[in-house]
Amino acid sequence: RPRFLYISRQTTSLFGVPAEVATDDNTDPFSVVHRDDRAGLWQTVQASARDLSPWRHEFRLWRKGSSPLWVLGNSSPQRAPDGRIIWHGYLQDVTERRELEEARQVAAVAAAASRAKSDFLSRMSHELRTPLNAVLGFAQLMEIDDDDPPSDGQRGRLKHIRDAGDHLLTSFVQFLRWIADGQCSAE
Repeated sequence: RPRFLYISRQTTSLFGVPAEVATDDNTDPFSVVHRDDRAGLWQTVQASARDLSPWRHEFRLWRKGSSPLWVLGNSSPQRAPDGRIIWHGYLQDVTERRELEEARQVAAVAAAASRAKSDFLSRMSHELRTPLNAVLGFAQLMEIDDDDPPSDGQRGRLKHIRDAGDHLLTSFVQFLRWIADGQCSAE
């Protein structure tokens, strides 16, 4: 069972217990490690002890009455003459760095979503407006064709095509602005 022979004041503040309690008490120092991180932490400690290789691992400490702290542990194991392994190292609170990394990841996801939305709107605009403008343009050309003028009935139907096309184009542009302004949510 691991024991601490010496604990600095900074480390005791991480663990949330006085140094004399942490060094004199035979409670498992891993008991304050977040339960989701215990197995991984213990595996890295065992591997380092087996090979006497430097140990470096990030994990969370769970303290009563506060949110978990992210801790980076660094240590160098050495075998003592009596066969025990002695660890010389330190623990560092890296909670703020982890929170900044998480915030950057969230921002990157939001930026990617924004780019995807812009690309989608651009493509949709092109895919709908281009053929719609062609339909409206041909309807206008048919209306003003002096070589083969439309009959009164055809002129009425061409007007319906242009009116419906203009309405669809206006509605589509308003819809794109509505989405672009963030008034639409995917929830």
